[in-house]
Amino acid sequence: MTQSEMLRGALDLNAGIACAPGCEKILAGWRERHEQALTTRFAEARRTGDLKGSLLPEAAAGYLLSVSAGIAIRAKGGETRAVLQQIAHIACIPFR
Repeated sequence: MTQSEMLRGALDLNAGIACAPGCEKILAGWRERHEQALTTRFAEARRTGDLKGSLLPEAAAGYLLSVSAGIAIRAKGGETRAVLQQIAHIACIPFR
C-alpha cells in the first residue's frame, strides 16, 4: 500500500465513521470525555499556579480539542510533520 492509498483509506474510514448511524452519540461521548479530562487538568493547573492569566479551564480544553482536530485533518491531507509540529507549538503559546 502506498502512502497516498493510506491517506485515502484513513479519509474514507473517518468519513464512514462520521456518517454511520449512531456515530453522533459515540463521537459526542468521546469529545465530552476528553474535554472533561482536559478541563479537570486545567482546573488543577490553575489551583497550583501552573495555568496563569485569565484562561478558563473549559475554554482552554475546547481550544486544544479544536486545534487537535484541525491538526488531524491537515495530517490526513498530507501536511508535513514539521508544519504540524509548528502548528502545535503556536497553539501552546497561550499556556506559557
